[in-house]
Amino acid sequence: MDIIPLEKVNGVAFGSSKEEVRAVFGSHFYNSAERVKKTVDAIYGYMQNRLDSSDLSMISEFELDVDTYLDAQIEYKKEKFVCATFYTADYKYLMVGGKKVPIRKIKKILELSDDFEWNEGTFIWSSKEKQIKVSCQDSKRNVISITFGCAGYF
Repeated sequence: MDIIPLEKVNGVAFGSSKEEVRAVFGSHFYNSAERVKKTVDAIYGYMQNRLDSSDLSMISEFELDVDTYLDAQIEYKKEKFVCATFYTADYKYLMVGGKKVPIRKIKKILELSDDFEWNEGTFIWSSKEKQIKVSCQDSKRNVISITFGCAGYF
C-alpha cells in the first residue's frame, strides 16, 4: 500500500467515488451499509405487520458506509472516500509519504507526524495535522491498526 497522508491511498484520492475506489481495490469486499440495509428492510417488513406506523420510527437509516476487504476497510461519507484502515495482522510495512514504515513499530509510526497525542481511555494515538489514528491493543506500543483520513476526518 502506498499512502500520502491527507491526499491518497494506493493512488486513490480522498473524495473519490465508490466506483473509483473499487476500481483500484477490487470487488472482493462486503459493504456494511448495504448489508445492514437489507437486514433493516427485512425487519421493517416483518415489524410493519405487527406495529402501527408511529412505532416504526425506531428503525432509522444506517449511516456507517464501509467496504470491508480482507486486508483493509475503506470508509465513505456521502458516497465519497474519507478514510482507510489497515491491520497489523495483514501488513508488515506500508509506504507512507515515500517511506517504508513497519506497521507494528509504534516509534516509526509516530515519526510520521509531530503532533501525535495518546488517549489512555481509548488506547489510540491521534495526529490531527496528518489525520492519522493508530489503535493499540492495551498499551502505547501494541499496534492493532492504522487509519489514514482525509482533511478534517478526525
